[in-house]
Amino acid sequence: METPTAAGSGLDERLRALSHDDRRNILYALADVDGETTIPVGESSHLELDATPAELHHRHLPMLAEQEFVSWNADSLVVARGRQFHEVVPLLDRLEPALDG
Repeated sequence: METPTAAGSGLDERLRALSHDDRRNILYALADVDGETTIPVGESSHLELDATPAELHHRHLPMLAEQEFVSWNADSLVVARGRQFHEVVPLLDRLEPALDG
């Protein structure tokens, strides 16, 4: 059984991963495609990301990968759903109406 402190810590980490527009956009894009589909997030990406490829490589993608929300290829800047992607989907669903609002 998780203690409230441990549960709160996990929630804090998930919310921190969702705190940047580009990270949320990547996760929303993955939520909109088949589970096995990969998405380019580098220069060939169709996503509107403000982060530079270096920022994606050194900051944003490692943060998402650390939570196992994504897996990614560092050479090609391609992402796919990670093993724990399902953990972030409920938070994305809750955030979407507030962000659209």
